[in-house]
Order: sequence, then C-alpha cells, then structure tokens
Amino acid sequence: MGKSFKDMTKEELQEAGKKGGVKSGKTRAAKKQMKDTFETILSMSLHKGAVVNIDKIKNIADIKGKNITVQDAILIAQVQKALKGSIASAEFIRDTVGQRPEDIINLNTEGEDMTLNINVSYGDETPLDNSEVEDMADDEH
Repeated sequence: MGKSFKDMTKEELQEAGKKGGVKSGKTRAAKKQMKDTFETILSMSLHKGAVVNIDKIKNIADIKGKNITVQDAILIAQVQKALKGSIASAEFIRDTVGQRPEDIINLNTEGEDMTLNINVSYGDETPLDNSEVEDMADDEH
C-alpha cells in the first residue's frame, strides 16, 4: 500500500492529484458515453418501420403489435408490472413522474426529538420549505 497523503511531499501530492484528475476525467467520459448510448437505444424503435406516436394511442390494449420506441416499451412494461402488484414498479413510476415523497428521518438523542430533512429533487418538483414539512408532520400526529 502507498503512503498516506500526510506523509507525502508537495511534489508527490501534486502527482497524486494529477493522476486522480486524469482518472476522474476518464470515468466521467465513460459515464457520458454510456448515457449517450442509452439515450440512443431508448429512442430506437422495437421493429423496422415507422414508429407510432405514443400520444395517439388511447389505451394500453391498443399498443399491442405497434412499433414503439424501446423507452416507451420499458415504461409500458413498468406500468403493466405495477398493475400486477409490483411495488418497485409503482415506486419507479411515482418517482419518474416527480411524485417522490421527501424522506424524513427522526433522530432521538438524549430524550430530544430531532428531525433531519433530506430533500432530493427529481425533476421539476418544488421542494418544500421546513415550515411546510413541520406542518405536515404535525398533521400526522
């Protein structure tokens, strides 16, 4: 195993930082390439020929046999799984449409209740301020 950072000289620290930066850049480039590939695959049609506009399909039954994109097929599969009782699929759909609830973790330290609000935004949803969260917590008790 190598030296710890506190045992390195200034030059060794600079070299280690340079190597880390190069590796980080390669990792970011690989992730971007994977994202771009997924976007390309998701926009492809399932079959040869023109893709049917999913907005023109009026119900799930009408999709059968239609040429849709891979992304549309994945989303439809998630809906079908959710309808059959898959909690994971239902949560995926909820989170994807921006309805993910805020995570609230209650900590109990020495008899005092403390609330830690973790607000993770997925899309266009507007985060609640702490007073709104406290009001909701009060309503639940």
